[in-house]
Amino acid sequence: MRNQSFLRILQKAAFILIVAVVCGFLQNHEMMLHSDRYFQEKEAEKLQKEDAITLEEAKEAFESGEYIFLDARSEEEYLPGHIAGALLVPAVSFDDYFPLVQNRLTGSSKIIVYCSDIHCDLAEKLKERLKNHGFEHVRLFAEGWLEWAAFGFPSE
Repeated sequence: MRNQSFLRILQKAAFILIVAVVCGFLQNHEMMLHSDRYFQEKEAEKLQKEDAITLEEAKEAFESGEYIFLDARSEEEYLPGHIAGALLVPAVSFDDYFPLVQNRLTGSSKIIVYCSDIHCDLAEKLKERLKNHGFEHVRLFAEGWLEWAAFGFPSE
């Protein structure tokens, strides 16, 4: 009788454990579906901002020679490759790097900021810092360095 009670308790515990694992799996699966949707919405939102430009527009701006490109990534990411002629102003070290390029910029400079790709928020942070410093013509190239490089556009 004692063994039967123990077996019943063990069966109930196993059942509860199985239900908990299934519920956890379903919850995790649902969260993953929502997170993918969330990131897709964020990407679309970035590309639809009025100051955002596409890869084609960035290439045209580059070819026009009227724009200064600023790379918002870290120095470690910048050194192996960046858009040709782009200046390094890491968003996370803005106060250290901005004085190094400030003499090459004026309030009327046309600036394009970028970072690695659409998932990177550093370019947006750099854009806001520049706007706070009085730069009015700042555009966001959200697709960034990886897209530029993938198309074989001029780089260093």
